[in-house]
Amino acid sequence: MQQQNRIDNPTNLDIDFIDKEIREGKHLIIQFSEQTYNDEKLSLINKLCEKYDMSFGVRFYRHYSSIFDCKTLLKIPEVKCLYLDCLLNVDNLLTLAYLHKLQKLSLGVYELAETEILNNKNLKHLTELILTETKTKALNLEYLKDYGNLKYLILGGHTKNISSIGNLQSLEYLSLNSIKKTSVEFINKLKQLRALKFILGGRENIHEIEDNEIEHLEIVWDEVLMTLAI
Repeated sequence: MQQQNRIDNPTNLDIDFIDKEIREGKHLIIQFSEQTYNDEKLSLINKLCEKYDMSFGVRFYRHYSSIFDCKTLLKIPEVKCLYLDCLLNVDNLLTLAYLHKLQKLSLGVYELAETEILNNKNLKHLTELILTETKTKALNLEYLKDYGNLKYLILGGHTKNISSIGNLQSLEYLSLNSIKKTSVEFINKLKQLRALKFILGGRENIHEIEDNEIEHLEIVWDEVLMTLAI
């Protein structure tokens, strides 16, 4: 797994340090928990997004003193790896539709209202997607059937039209978090899947999973971790 380094609420960006970290194979994330960014800083971050691949990520999280306005994202149109997570609420989430270079997205907005957000055309080109738990259980996963490039998926608590995942023929890694009684038979259709993880699912068994090419299976039940290399 790629080593990760996070720079939190930077006052200045050390370009040489960032370049060194990425050249050493690390995943570097510039992250903001409050509005310490301005147009000048975002412009510089956008240039870094243009220069690097998904090894360079940008994250917006918390923002407890204010609601994060996703129109901020219009300042970094070159972003390829974006984390919008650990957020209670946001404004203008549909602005995501304008990020045409996006390859990886982590979305975790607890008060998520845009339950059809996955139908955004640009998101259907993602290779990595993380969807963490939200207050609503109505996030529509039906559109995942069109995510033909998706290789990595983490899903937290969302089950509406979850069977659409069975159409992801390029998927290699799947983590299902807090997926309880919902059928996971669709996993049998994922012929490229090599790693599967269940976290706090409350499941009695995974007998539905039969014919597959899974090489690594990890199951977490009530803080007890079971890891199987197949």
